[in-house]
Amino acid sequence: GEPISIERVGGYSHLTLRALFWWQGLRKISTEHGIDLYRLEYWTLDPKERMVVASGLIAIPKNRTSFRGVVSWQHGTASLRSAAPSSLDAFNGLLPAAFFAGHGYLMVAPDYLGFGVSEEPHSYYHSASMARVVVDLLQATKTVMAQNGMSWPRHVFLSGFSQGGHASLAAQRLLERSP
Repeated sequence: GEPISIERVGGYSHLTLRALFWWQGLRKISTEHGIDLYRLEYWTLDPKERMVVASGLIAIPKNRTSFRGVVSWQHGTASLRSAAPSSLDAFNGLLPAAFFAGHGYLMVAPDYLGFGVSEEPHSYYHSASMARVVVDLLQATKTVMAQNGMSWPRHVFLSGFSQGGHASLAAQRLLERSP
């Protein structure tokens, strides 16, 4: 969960987010804020318990000093490295970032091993490494926020679908065992 580097990968105004939702046919979804997007590289453990580099997306609401909470978004099953949230894949990164951060939440989304900057094989449904990637991204994000004078929200929410549902449940179990 130690951060290695953070890089700004984009940002969208509130008006642009509204247009993005409209373009995707999600006309009834509103947002309150624009967003800034960052790729965070951090250390985590692979299934063999070796230290490896992983990455994830951090979405921060523009012009906010406090957040409603943290949402850890675990994306669904994907087969292309380019489908990683930090690559700003529309469905695995950009739309969830727009939705959660656009509503005032700090959103983090792990790329998983084998996606994003990771050169490791993807550990599909390996509960321990999936949980570790999620929790380590949360810890690395908390460290980066503290280094930049930002406070960590009190509430943390885990969300995901398909493989991301499995990753969320595995992360919840890990957090319960060692908060």
